Amino acid sequence: VTQLNRKVNVHGTARPDWMIALELADYLGHDLGVGSVQEVHQHLVSKVSAFADATRAALAINPDGILLRRSTSNGSAVTAPAVPDRPGFGYRLVVSRKLYDNGSNVAHSPSLAPLATSSSLHMHPLDLDRLGASVGAQVKVSSDRTSIVMPIVADESVTRGTVWAAWAQSGSNIGELIDSSRLVNDVKVETL
Repeated sequence: VTQLNRKVNVHGTARPDWMIALELADYLGHDLGVGSVQEVHQHLVSKVSAFADATRAALAINPDGILLRRSTSNGSAVTAPAVPDRPGFGYRLVVSRKLYDNGSNVAHSPSLAPLATSSSLHMHPLDLDRLGASVGAQVKVSSDRTSIVMPIVADESVTRGTVWAAWAQSGSNIGELIDSSRLVNDVKVETL
């Protein structure tokens, strides 16, 4: 734990996190019983055993900070849910963002908009050979929700058994295949 001080004052209205948390709690009908950053700190030190050594006096003596000791509480551990097996015919869908996409900042910038690429499905070259599709060919990608058609690209950085596509690119909308209620999304890829 270290002390932080604002280096630059933000133009306009800017409030510290603890003030925002107090206001949110107030809107939700809860009184946290603190009114200053010092009271928030004291509350943390007195109520959370891991922070017991992080008193204001200790922080004043150690300007580089204090290393917290490990909590000895027997809090219940959260176990990760079991990930379903990948179906034998399908591929696990992985989606992430690219630096340049169809987001509003890039799309409305004349100098950045041309840097956004169109959507494509990336697949390991060995999986692409097994599928029998050539690079750049249009493939049908299907989930339980719907199907889309998009070009396919060989990409050795993609793990076998998975396919990757970038979010928010022009062309086919990969988001149509995603079911947010599922832990993972599997798709079927077919040549046209």
